Amino acid sequence: MIFGLLPLLVLAAIVALIVKAVRSNGSGPRAAGPVMLRRFFQYATLYGVLVVVAIGFTGLLEQLLGAGDGVVRRASTDAARAIAFVVVGTPVYIGIAAWVNRQLDDPRERQSFGLSFYLTATLITGLLVAGYAAFELLSWAFGVTDFDEASLARGVVWGLIWLIHWFLIDRYLEVRGEGHILAGSALSLGHLGSAIGFGLFVVLDRLYFDLFETGVADSFGDDLLTALAALIVGGGFWWIYWLRNGIHLERTTLWNAYTLLLGVFSGLSAAVGSAAGLLYLVLVWLFGDPDPSRASRFFVTTPALVAAIVLGLGFFFYHRAVLGEGGSRRRTEIRRVYEYVIAGLGLLGFAAGVTVLLLVLIQQITPSARIIETDSDINVVLGAITFLMVGGPLWLGFWRRIQRIRFAQPEAELRSRSRRVYLGLLFGVGGVTALISLVVAVFTFIEDLLDGNLGGSTINDVAPALAIVVTTGAIAGYHWVVFREDRAQTPAAIASPLREVILLGITAPEAMATLAEQLDVRVRFWDRIGEVPAPLDVTALSTELAQVPHERVLVMAAPGGHEVVPFAERR
Repeated sequence: MIFGLLPLLVLAAIVALIVKAVRSNGSGPRAAGPVMLRRFFQYATLYGVLVVVAIGFTGLLEQLLGAGDGVVRRASTDAARAIAFVVVGTPVYIGIAAWVNRQLDDPRERQSFGLSFYLTATLITGLLVAGYAAFELLSWAFGVTDFDEASLARGVVWGLIWLIHWFLIDRYLEVRGEGHILAGSALSLGHLGSAIGFGLFVVLDRLYFDLFETGVADSFGDDLLTALAALIVGGGFWWIYWLRNGIHLERTTLWNAYTLLLGVFSGLSAAVGSAAGLLYLVLVWLFGDPDPSRASRFFVTTPALVAAIVLGLGFFFYHRAVLGEGGSRRRTEIRRVYEYVIAGLGLLGFAAGVTVLLLVLIQQITPSARIIETDSDINVVLGAITFLMVGGPLWLGFWRRIQRIRFAQPEAELRSRSRRVYLGLLFGVGGVTALISLVVAVFTFIEDLLDGNLGGSTINDVAPALAIVVTTGAIAGYHWVVFREDRAQTPAAIASPLREVILLGITAPEAMATLAEQLDVRVRFWDRIGEVPAPLDVTALSTELAQVPHERVLVMAAPGGHEVVPFAERR
């Protein structure tokens, strides 16, 4: 029983520490560090107490629902724990909440990370728990599962908590919770996508068996109703989080990262990967050694692959259309990251195909060597061809687009950190990999030569390293040439030391985003108390800052324009 009360003991200890810390800091000036620490533990404790209280009310409600049906109630230990959580946790939560509410008159408190953390964590927890409970209740309503009073209890308690804090976040946060909106959008999108994908798979699987098999799985109706329940829950939350709120947020870096990387990138990756799997099945069936030889058995994974392709393309085209709305065609750093990642994945797939083909070729030249252990060499070759057919066009399409932009907008593109990291990784890691593989191949050959063991086993050991040397060496060499061309054409753009810009009393949002994008620097904004921010010619400032020979500068509003002041941190 003592373990059941452990959360309350930990809670009491945390509260005591916080009260002691606050009292000790109240006698004199408080430094930024103690204030931040106090805020973090204050809101973390508030969240922890809320969870304890929610568990208590959930347990009590579950006991009441179970007793009403005449069933045997759970052990007295569970009931006692629930009552203890409610009796102890509720007044503690009310007390801390009242104390926090008095502090919210301070604007700095409303902008604190602690408050944002508490509201976001509570909303996300409520979304997860209440959403899953709603799914279980709908599954019961559709006749798929039996009624579970615990699901109803969790849904009621956490649904109320989620609803209350949804309104609180609008009232108390100075900047509306972009993080919680996008996090909720991501979770609900994943739930919605899973529901659509599973439902589509169930329908396609039914059609597949109707066409090629004699019987149909008995669970078809239940599976379809399960998908419908998930669709209702996921779609409802996605409508609230994304369609009503997230899509209308300011298009910040975080918003673009969510839309481009989670929506567009994940959709394209799922579609391309599933299409590659389907292409491999077709190639093996037409030209390879299919096992089993019956088509209906061999292509049994086709419904799942087709469902993933359709869902992935849906994600891809929808989020790409969202990005295109409102003239959002700016080449942000997030868009660069997306394009370079896709190009890199395509190149890796193409390199894997080339490597496997080289190994198969060496194996055919020396029949005594068995480099790749498989029952069908032709299937291995077809797998490599699949990598080439998918990875090659993917890399070439994105890389040609990147290079066209690089020559059309050389200064902005060559200053991009994403491009430098991409090229550095490919020629750096590729070169090191090729060098290590070459050392391994030479070492293995010399060792067998000195031991008099040259033969098929030597080829088995040396061939993979040599194949990797060829592919990674070629990749490293090509990207080293590209990197040197970049440096030779715009050395000043790459060598600029500027790393941080602070805008003091100057219109911030658009200026921050534009400067960060064009100069690839960190941009911050400071308000002048009691003054209205002055307008700014971002283009002129960007050109001026590109020539600054300092790492950090302060840009202040001045009569008729602005003043750039370099500064350095004292260490």
